Amino acid sequence: MLRLNANPGTIAVAGLLALLITACALYWPGLSGGFLLDDFPNLKGLERIKEPASLRQIAEFVMSGISGPLGRPLPLLTFAAQHAAWPMDARAFKLFNLLLHLVNGCLLFVLFKKIGEILAYQKKQALTLAFFTSAIWLLHPIQISSVLYVIQRMSELCALFTLAGLLAFVYGREMLITGKLRAGYAWASCGMVFGMTLACLSKENGILLAAYVWVIEATLFAELSKPPRWKIWLGVFVYLPLALAVAYLVLRGEAIFAGYQLRDFSLAERLLTESRILIEYLGKIFLPRPLSLGLLYDDYPISRGLFEPLSTMLAIAAIAALLGVAIKYRRRHAVLSFAIGWFFAGHALEATVIPLELYYEHRNYLPMAGPLFAAVFYVGQLRQHLGIRLPGLIPAIASLILALLCAMTWNESRLWGNVFKQAVVWASEKPTSSRAQEYLAGIWIVDGKYAEAAKVFQHMTELHPQDARGFMNWLVLGCKDPDLPMPVMDAVAARLRISAYSSVPVLTLEWMVQRRENNECQRPGYSELKQAIEALQQNPRYTLHANLLYALLARLYATEGLLDSAMKAMDQAFQLNPEPDYALIQMKWLASAGLYHDARRYLERAREANRRHLSTRWIYEPELDMWEAALERATEGNKVYQ
Repeated sequence: MLRLNANPGTIAVAGLLALLITACALYWPGLSGGFLLDDFPNLKGLERIKEPASLRQIAEFVMSGISGPLGRPLPLLTFAAQHAAWPMDARAFKLFNLLLHLVNGCLLFVLFKKIGEILAYQKKQALTLAFFTSAIWLLHPIQISSVLYVIQRMSELCALFTLAGLLAFVYGREMLITGKLRAGYAWASCGMVFGMTLACLSKENGILLAAYVWVIEATLFAELSKPPRWKIWLGVFVYLPLALAVAYLVLRGEAIFAGYQLRDFSLAERLLTESRILIEYLGKIFLPRPLSLGLLYDDYPISRGLFEPLSTMLAIAAIAALLGVAIKYRRRHAVLSFAIGWFFAGHALEATVIPLELYYEHRNYLPMAGPLFAAVFYVGQLRQHLGIRLPGLIPAIASLILALLCAMTWNESRLWGNVFKQAVVWASEKPTSSRAQEYLAGIWIVDGKYAEAAKVFQHMTELHPQDARGFMNWLVLGCKDPDLPMPVMDAVAARLRISAYSSVPVLTLEWMVQRRENNECQRPGYSELKQAIEALQQNPRYTLHANLLYALLARLYATEGLLDSAMKAMDQAFQLNPEPDYALIQMKWLASAGLYHDARRYLERAREANRRHLSTRWIYEPELDMWEAALERATEGNKVYQ
């Protein structure tokens, strides 16, 4: 192991403090960057929280999560606490993320220090192993997107509670070894229950806390004594959660497979592609290269077969070899087996059957800790062998590695802090990435250079003949510049009918309809928007959004005063997804037209739909009561109270 010379406890604390200061300095330039991609759909609800913020407003936002089946309410609660900074002050959000990263680094240090102590390493050895693992983890440039991409606070909070749960488990495990059964089981059980619950409410990956514990027990702790009723505890707190997770995926299999209708790859193709991606992740962890990191990988080549490309088969062979080594040498080389098991356990959800996007570096936020732990451990072993002949070689190499990591993180952080430069560099590095091109065009739009943005969007339509995002973003420019040439609407509609799935067309149409409702934009016109919505309705890849498209069509009809058509379209949206909001909108239309009796019927429909929403029912009740009273007054006074 690597060794500290004297006063190991004091040196470790001082070193950890210096490490945190260094991390702050490296990330500081990146705090001046802006919001990106998924930040907007996930956080736009913050606009509804007005000062003074009410409990109801906050609860509505916290319960509005769209990123996973559980809604991820804990990260949304922290975002709600910062509502005053949205959407102008991204620095405040990124600073909170940075603080979380530092806390996670400290937890990782304490976790690995305690593991080292349980494994009977000398105090200096345990401290050194924990320190250098945490140092590389904190300073590694692949962590940039986890910290400076605001919405990845979800990953950071999930890691926070996962690490806290693991730490409680390890403390409990140590007590069990010494015979303190009641206290040991209490610590370990509380760590699993509270850690897993809070982690899952941050991001569904929290269930992998059980997988991490299983990996630790199967490798590092395999030789430790087993207390009474240990197998029962493992069954309840480790195997049962994992079994429930698998059962959930099996029971939700139909919905999972339906999600592949929205992708341009199948389940088999996803699994094949992820094999290459996992090996590439390992390459970036151990051999990061300047300009090889980033956020936008929507152009990543998909594996269409075992040999398409050939690297697919090589990656599968490499993964099989790694897993084989981990199993065969589980006891003889426990640290190596731990590293392999930890890494693949950490990717067990996002790199397997769930139809997520293929590639994101932030998915390595916690999984990379295992491989780094093993790397530091074996470097320490190497130093023991070379220490007499070359006493300064390993420390010099370690210092050089940390310096290189810091330099790359510093450069990446500065890039993330300069929005214009970031957009230009990403668009240059990723000429076939639609998102990179959209990001650059967005910068031109903010700068008022609509013609330049239109050129980018036109290029996107030519580059990706199955993608409608270029056309849709181009249409948005018509709202901003009345003199800008627009694409031919028949070509736009034809593309929408066949395009691969993306949330951009739906979000763009919603934006344009909303602007039309507010009399803020009359271009594109009613007929063009109607043609676009109807074209998207004909695209089978957008079947899951059929209710949203009917609702948009209804709102568009309403802007033209076509009440009957609007009501019919919204009825169809409600039949597909009985949301209280749909009935409320219809109630308001009818009340505005003086049809109070019909409005009451739709208010009752909204109330009935709200009763089925157990988690948010109490949020809507006051609004429904308010409208009922308003209709009562309007009926009596023959006027609408609004």
